[in-house]
Amino acid sequence: MRDVASLDLVNSLEKRPEWSIMGGKDHFLIAGRITWDFRKASDEETDWGNKLLFLPAAKNMSMLVVESSPWNANDF
Repeated sequence: MRDVASLDLVNSLEKRPEWSIMGGKDHFLIAGRITWDFRKASDEETDWGNKLLFLPAAKNMSMLVVESSPWNANDF
């Protein structure tokens, strides 16, 4: 349930003709949260955050967050 907004965002972006040109590599998202809020590794409802940055389409985007991950190259 917590991932519904992330899935809706990615689904709506993938339907746009602009997305298909580079598969999202030319897309940039700004979030006022830390990267860990977007990196939920499991589907357990008790885990924190959502899985936006683990979705295949979102791995192509660049994302500006308050605190980035040193292990991932797509968040800054």
